[in-house]
Amino acid sequence: MPEKKVLVIAYYFPPMGLDGVQRTLKFVKYLPEFGWEPTVLTTSSGSYFAYDDSLLEEIAGTNIIRTEDKSTKQRKYPSTFNQKIGRFVNGFFMQPDSKIGWKKKAIAVGSKIIEESKPDVILSTAPPFTSHLVAAELADKYGIPLVLDYRDQWYGNPFNSMPTKFHKNYNKKLEENVLYKSSKIIVISREQKERLLKNYNLLKHNDISIVTHGYDKSDFLGITPKIDKNKFVITHSGLFQ
Repeated sequence: MPEKKVLVIAYYFPPMGLDGVQRTLKFVKYLPEFGWEPTVLTTSSGSYFAYDDSLLEEIAGTNIIRTEDKSTKQRKYPSTFNQKIGRFVNGFFMQPDSKIGWKKKAIAVGSKIIEESKPDVILSTAPPFTSHLVAAELADKYGIPLVLDYRDQWYGNPFNSMPTKFHKNYNKKLEENVLYKSSKIIVISREQKERLLKNYNLLKHNDISIVTHGYDKSDFLGITPKIDKNKFVITHSGLFQ
């Protein structure tokens, strides 16, 4: 039986599909093997670009609490042009991201979870970085250690629209405040760690641990790879800019 409890705050979570949920899903799946009982605080947006209910089968029995109770449906992925327009508009009026409207509701629900289950640690994963704001406020309110998981860069990320110097400074201050309240920081790469250390003097080398993306062996059970010695294939699972 797990000896300790962790509250996982993740805006993106199954049944949403796509790459943004995989890392968090596997954390939640395997945490019990290391003595941690996870409770997930997330949302239901009402619509997803990709919907995969089978992902929830991997963590059957996990306590998942959603701030909204909406039926989910799949919608079309926006064009590149619409994505750029959306990033600019959201970046100008919503900081640190378009999910900032979730913060108030998430803090209210998160407070109830903490008062009832009394977790030992809060683990927040981002983006969206609103999740880190929620986690930092809850950790500060209840005096609970905070662990931040960075799946992507916050300040200085070219995909995060910060159209003016004010927006940039505001985001840097937000991130600095969150980092100050954290007990540990997890990043996915050496480069990400070095950027955080460069941007924030308050951080020390041992404050940040690198947990790279990996894979789950159980996802490949019973699969026989097809090898063609006449082909050399390079796969990039991500974005080119």
